[in-house]
Amino acid sequence: MLASHEVSSLAPRLVLLVEPDADMRTRYRTALEEIGYDVDEAEDGREALALAFSRRPSFIVTQTRLAFIDGYELCALLRRDRETRAARIVVLSEDAHPLQIERARSAGADAGLNTPCMPDTLVAEIQRLNPRRPAINAFDRFDTTRPPLMPPSLRCPSCGGPLRYVRSHVGGVSARHREQWDYFECRSCGTFQYRQRTRKLRPAGAVDLFGK
Repeated sequence: MLASHEVSSLAPRLVLLVEPDADMRTRYRTALEEIGYDVDEAEDGREALALAFSRRPSFIVTQTRLAFIDGYELCALLRRDRETRAARIVVLSEDAHPLQIERARSAGADAGLNTPCMPDTLVAEIQRLNPRRPAINAFDRFDTTRPPLMPPSLRCPSCGGPLRYVRSHVGGVSARHREQWDYFECRSCGTFQYRQRTRKLRPAGAVDLFGK
């Protein structure tokens, strides 16, 4: 069991985001900052380790594929150090093979998500792991087929066929800062999510690697 001073020595609202893709870092950081977290960023394992030791974040989100030190080794190093071993670690992986899941768990990860991972999914996982959530002004969130903004007509980025609109998710942190995500379906290629604010279409959904 961890000593109380180890937990309290961590920055309670700080998330260290370790992601080599700059676009994904921006999307994750924006989603986390909107609900009250502070975010440090690193694009490789060596930079992440230095930031973790100097800043002592309470939460670390890391890809498995990193330069210099991969996500598995990063987990193991953080767990061995007294200053960082109490941090909660979420591993993001493109490979959901059972051996890779067990490898992440053995290295010290608290949770794992399969990528591509939507920002809302990552936020929900960090909130689940956080016994003392930062205070937020959560705006009403709901699903609807009659959203405030008209969903666009889109084509599948994989096969080029027309996408069928399914539903929208409306949320945000205030009436002034609403967010809308539109969900579409391709019969051949699956479900896609369109974010109105960024006008980007991406595969929808993510799989919790640890089955929680």
